Amino acid sequence: MTHIQKLSLADLGNSLSIESGTLDPKKLTVYGIFRNELFFARSFLSHYRSIGVEQFLILDDSSEDGTKEFLASQNDCVILSSPYSYGQEVTIIDWHSEKPVRAGVPMKAVIPSHFLTDQWAIYADADEFLFLPPGISTLQDLIKRLERGSYRSVASSLVDFFPAQLSFASTNTPETLDDLINETGYFDTPPLITIDPDKGKIIRLNKGASSRILYDHGIYKDHWHLKLLPSFVIRSPHIKKHIMQRSPTYKTPLIRWNEHVELLSSHRANIKPHPELILTTAHFKYTSDLERRIRMAIKLQSYSNKSKRYFKLAKLLPTKTSDAEMDLLGPDSTKFEGIEDFIENKLMTVPSEF
Repeated sequence: MTHIQKLSLADLGNSLSIESGTLDPKKLTVYGIFRNELFFARSFLSHYRSIGVEQFLILDDSSEDGTKEFLASQNDCVILSSPYSYGQEVTIIDWHSEKPVRAGVPMKAVIPSHFLTDQWAIYADADEFLFLPPGISTLQDLIKRLERGSYRSVASSLVDFFPAQLSFASTNTPETLDDLINETGYFDTPPLITIDPDKGKIIRLNKGASSRILYDHGIYKDHWHLKLLPSFVIRSPHIKKHIMQRSPTYKTPLIRWNEHVELLSSHRANIKPHPELILTTAHFKYTSDLERRIRMAIKLQSYSNKSKRYFKLAKLLPTKTSDAEMDLLGPDSTKFEGIEDFIENKLMTVPSEF
């Protein structure tokens, strides 16, 4: 039986050390946890620099593909290390849940709390690219407008981008956001979230494209009759495995951190986001790098539910008996032309007086 270590959030914070670079906590920072993300690294840095990010604080989770070395060569990147891997199960004694959790989940709150306290910070995975509203060219401008209203958090729709057909023929590494859009330029138009203006709760409206794609190809089956069972029965592993998982549809990517801010999940904090402003985060999962990422996720089993979703995604991959390109378009899919597409489909909402 595997021993699950008990830690405090402070223990996790104290486990972090700066491996390369010099941190300036006053600089506007994107932070994240990367493992073998060289495919996305150049386009990720290019995009966030273009919208005002001054510094990247990256916890490298034992990369083996040159990710750490590439980031260390960049003047605006600071590399962290920790003995705790992202997928290592730990029990956090001062976490909001007593259940074992992957160390990477609370680490998403520990990094800014430990290094960027009382500062705005952006959390993003390597395949996530935040879009700003029309007329706002930098995060600094966005933050000034948020501070005028005393807001400390912003939610974003997490919009899956995908090609018309899934292909692994390209060997080009994207250098920019435009390169990614050229390769995977479609998205589904139904709005994903809204925000309860009184409670500040983020409310799901529709499932994301990832769930739709897996459902379209018979990988997920909608066992609607199981949903009629009591919630405690549905939570049983024997039942839960038959119910279609919804892909993540939102994040709270921009937060001003202090000692009172906690993450309730990888995608949600304990402070209310702006009730009317919803940004858009483009999620580039279905690139030519997908096959490698699936195989890595299955090997490590460090993602949610032991990488269960990646076992499902693996069924989209070509096989020895079929190398046909998989059609990913659905009835609500459209080609991305510009930010106005997000606003038209309520995947981004901007208050008139913002």
